[in-house]
Amino acid sequence: RGGVSWPMLKDSSQELSFMLNMHSERRVFLEGDQILSSLVTGEIAFLVLHGSVAIVNERDEQLELLRPGSCFNERALLGMPLVRRVQCVPMMSSEVQIVKKDAWDLVMASF
Repeated sequence: RGGVSWPMLKDSSQELSFMLNMHSERRVFLEGDQILSSLVTGEIAFLVLHGSVAIVNERDEQLELLRPGSCFNERALLGMPLVRRVQCVPMMSSEVQIVKKDAWDLVMASF
């Protein structure tokens, strides 16, 4: 997909990226879709493949705008879960790659 990959894996092997792709999920969300927010927990991270996703706080203030190649909550994959309450709102039709911590741990254990 146009070279979009997890920033923290930029110098890793193609095999590692392939394995992560095999153990993750790709989903498309429509503009304003709230489903993405409900998926984000302390155990899930996502990478924007296409489109843009706004990270919004409880006061509806935009904290960050993620574009292709940007990821969110990757700290959760390293055992440091999200501590703030936010919503992840697609600003247009957006495709994301979703990785759960248990899938991350499974892939990393084989490298």
